[in-house]
Amino acid sequence: MVTFFRRASAACALLAVGLSSALCAQDVERSSQRPNVLMIIADDLNHWVGHLGRNPDTRTPNLDALAKEGVSFRHAYAAAPTCNPSRTALLSGRRPGTTGVYQNVRLIKEVDWRQYLRDGERLPEQFKAAGYRVFGAGKLYHGTDYFEEDWTQYRPLDRAIHNGPGVDANDGFLSPRVKDLEDEDFDDFHTTRWCGKRIEESGDAPFFLACGLYKPHLAFTVPDRFHDRFAPESVTLPSFATDDLTDVPKLGRARVRGNDFRQIFGRGRWRKVIANYLAAVNYTDENIGYLIEKLRESGQYDNTIIVVFGDHGWHFGEKGQFRKNTLWEEGTRTPYIWRVPGLTPEGALVEAPVDLMSVYPTLMELASIPRPDHVEGQSVATLLGSPEAEWGHPAISTIDQGSNAVRLGPYRLIEYSDGTREFYDHESDPLEWTNRAGEAAYKEAEQRLAAFLPTDQITSAPEMTMALRKPALERALSKSLSIPQALISVLTLGLVFAVSGFVLGRRRGRERA
Repeated sequence: MVTFFRRASAACALLAVGLSSALCAQDVERSSQRPNVLMIIADDLNHWVGHLGRNPDTRTPNLDALAKEGVSFRHAYAAAPTCNPSRTALLSGRRPGTTGVYQNVRLIKEVDWRQYLRDGERLPEQFKAAGYRVFGAGKLYHGTDYFEEDWTQYRPLDRAIHNGPGVDANDGFLSPRVKDLEDEDFDDFHTTRWCGKRIEESGDAPFFLACGLYKPHLAFTVPDRFHDRFAPESVTLPSFATDDLTDVPKLGRARVRGNDFRQIFGRGRWRKVIANYLAAVNYTDENIGYLIEKLRESGQYDNTIIVVFGDHGWHFGEKGQFRKNTLWEEGTRTPYIWRVPGLTPEGALVEAPVDLMSVYPTLMELASIPRPDHVEGQSVATLLGSPEAEWGHPAISTIDQGSNAVRLGPYRLIEYSDGTREFYDHESDPLEWTNRAGEAAYKEAEQRLAAFLPTDQITSAPEMTMALRKPALERALSKSLSIPQALISVLTLGLVFAVSGFVLGRRRGRERA
């Protein structure tokens, strides 16, 4: 079963002496054994994994073990710092500035990513057209929707149990967490078991299996045994500067959710929030380990490409921000690990910044599937075979039309839609405390990064519909209603939800901490 990768490895080794990565793809294509692919995406998984060294308290033994067997990227960044645009970009091959999908929600309507992904261009479609068995489960796109025709089988995210029974969205974050929950109470448990069964199935064709894990997304509540490993009083707090925002432009400061900051500090919850997130990360790591072990048990580990990443970063007080949705390091950075048997060296750590637009083209190259012309990212196959190879491509993240970040070498440039900028030197300022934009000493470096800023980005997606499940809200959003009628409908619905939440909360009868 390792024949495919040994042949691929022989060609890819030539990359170190300057030959094109196309040789690798040509040699792979001649092989009769095609690889399986396991792609795992974890929601809101920031760079707090053990081998990256950013957080000393995190426990990710399975991710760290995978990194020891493959190649990890120290500086990997999402195409956008929120779920919807990041996932739309990754699975479509088109950046947010091309699709116009920049956010999860604009005003009170959810951006419907389905309208902006064209038939024949989506990542799973390429594998299906190439004769693969194509399986998907959990949260891959934003929400529960998917294109049925793209998959051989698909198990969507079950929103009834994605957070666990009786759990509110902010539990473990702004409010105490629910205790006494079991593994089976969470959808990620069922998602990974479903994926495990697909791995066990035999078939004449190789498989492409995409597994979308909902955790460590809010709520920060997982089975108790994971929380027991992280005592709030023992966790390490992120470094924090009280004057960190004084040199940040207005549009950058506008991204900071000050209410979260005030509530968490006012209620003394900073350490508890971090401990609960670390528990959710540890839980996610165990689910990832389950899938890797299933590959080993099935005998397919050495004929399977594995790639694991989060969809963006997450703040825990840095720059006064909690959650995501910023262009800074914490909002955009994520783990990114590849294991390609016979190609990736063991335990290599790539220092060059890359972005997740590389997933699509890299998988095309490794599987010898023709890369569609529309795909905008850069394949990192060269870096997988030669982690210290020169790399001149930037990592680019986008938060809105005209608001982008460029990461290249030790530098980060942020330019907002009004033309204001931030510029950071990570060699001397890894926490991005001092904005060097406009300083003479950095003029050349700033200009070099500015050359990579996206241009001609389209306006935000014009139609922002959502699959409405609540008739009252649907009526409120209808254009046929007058503004007063719509406001009354929404306010009435909000009151109903508030009363229902109060009643349900009283019925829980569960200990919370």
